[in-house]
Amino acid sequence: MSDTMILGVLRMPPEIWSDEELDKRQRHARYLEAARLIVRMQDALEEIRALAAENHDPEADPSNESPADMTQHVNGLIVRLCDEILT
Repeated sequence: MSDTMILGVLRMPPEIWSDEELDKRQRHARYLEAARLIVRMQDALEEIRALAAENHDPEADPSNESPADMTQHVNGLIVRLCDEILT
């Protein structure tokens, strides 16, 4: 299910809920899906933090880099970290 649909269900006000069993089951399924998504995001964030810590160079002097070089370096690191996590 799309993130938009999950958010729609999670934000749905109780006044428009139905008391039908099917509605309850569908809402519960969306709640479980949202919970799984949150856990996956937390796990991915922990992996990113761990990889960033592994790749941190305390001896590097960022003051020697231009803003464009720093941006390119950070973007490259983000892409590499995401590639490692997703593969």
